[in-house]
Amino acid sequence: MQKQPRYHRSEYGTARSLRYLPSALTSAFPGTRISTFRGHRICAFLCTLMFALLLGSCAIDGGELPDQSAIITDGRTLLNSFYDRLETAAAEEPALARVDTIGFIPDGADGSSFAIKRIIITGNSEQATMEPEDRPRILITGAVHGDEPISAGIAVQLAEYLIDAYASADPRAFGGSEVSEDPGDFSDSRHSGGFRDSGAAKVRALLDSSAVHIVPVVNPWGLVHDSRRTESGVDINRDFGYPEPDPEEWAAYELNDEWFHPWVLGFQAAESRILRTLCKEELYLFSIQGHNGAENINLPMDYLEFLRYFNTDADPVTPESASYLDTYIPIYPIMEQYADTYAAALADLPGYNDFYATEGADWYIADGTFTDWHFGALGAPGFTIEYDTRKGWITGSQMDTVWNAHRDALIDLLAIHRHRVSGEVVDTAVDRLSFSRVDEAQSRGLRDPTPIVLTARVNPSTRYFHILMPDGSWSPTRISHDGTEETIADILVDSSQQDSLPVLL
Repeated sequence: MQKQPRYHRSEYGTARSLRYLPSALTSAFPGTRISTFRGHRICAFLCTLMFALLLGSCAIDGGELPDQSAIITDGRTLLNSFYDRLETAAAEEPALARVDTIGFIPDGADGSSFAIKRIIITGNSEQATMEPEDRPRILITGAVHGDEPISAGIAVQLAEYLIDAYASADPRAFGGSEVSEDPGDFSDSRHSGGFRDSGAAKVRALLDSSAVHIVPVVNPWGLVHDSRRTESGVDINRDFGYPEPDPEEWAAYELNDEWFHPWVLGFQAAESRILRTLCKEELYLFSIQGHNGAENINLPMDYLEFLRYFNTDADPVTPESASYLDTYIPIYPIMEQYADTYAAALADLPGYNDFYATEGADWYIADGTFTDWHFGALGAPGFTIEYDTRKGWITGSQMDTVWNAHRDALIDLLAIHRHRVSGEVVDTAVDRLSFSRVDEAQSRGLRDPTPIVLTARVNPSTRYFHILMPDGSWSPTRISHDGTEETIADILVDSSQQDSLPVLL
């Protein structure tokens, strides 16, 4: 079934521009009086001329004009279109995907409410190495800021692509055997050029060993009202209370400062609390948070610049090189490798030549972000991707251009799930595991030199744990609910030998 095209309206539509054009003409030609009627006739003539020139340009360049009649002009319609597409995609392949609602946000304007929906996608082939409920879970979000709907569009199109690509993949591709050169008939307008065998095989490998959870619209009220913040005025991506603020330190800042907000204590918005509950229940392996308004991919952390703010007085590690980051975040070198690959793929494309990878706070410092909390509080590292420089709603054809630019890079980024340790903990008294490097200094905390290690939480219902971890020898410790610790035999992590997992601890 072919889905309807996705078209959105621009933040500043044609009608809004026409309203002010007569006064603009008067300002441009002082002393000239232009009546409203005459002004709009001039407007109509100029618009006709501009349209003719644009049409001619497209004919010369071989471009395609968006179907302006299909542009969505209502925020609620846009939200519903995203959710309708999720439902349709899941209904086409019910064995692969399902949609549920993780919470509701009230709309104070009319007493109604907005749903926050999630789609769960996981494979079902015979090559799968774990039962679906035991697999690591990956979280992808969009529209944390309501005026960034491109991020929601990318999330929805990713869901559609994963489902279609998995269903289309030649089963032999997963096993590495020779595959058919015929890509099949994938003429659906969602995917220009159809699927490549290698792309479909990557998707099958991903979904047969993990479950992808996509929440395309975290801030539905903001999306409907074209607002960065929630109805109560909270910036969700400053509302996760991490790191926990020092009262004396924060008292020195004005509450209206751009970076320091009155909700710094965290979880003042219902949207933030819903996402917190979801993450604590699902214990995600890692996350990708989508935004738009710039063009980059961000690594942890957002709240401090490592090399600028640490010194030998505050910490025994001298911040003289990138190894400092590696010490504090053992998974950082692998994340950096994947982020650099993502940025390089985008930078080779027209219109994305300035796309780059950065550590979050090197771009700008922000406290209370979701990725910092998810990593610092639950041990799940995350990427933040700014997909496009534009804010507001864009046309469907423009959205497809952005999606096609990011599609393959996103699939390759998701492959970081291979750098993990997965296992089952039989002892029900154990609720988490810690890992320290063998014969190496332990990782240290981000605010002080107190030793910490990588921590994996055990899912209480499945008894499985999953954690991203660099290759090498690691010493695991089982930690019980009452704080009792037991160090057990060392394990060797080798990301090239995923078939040897899971381990039993």
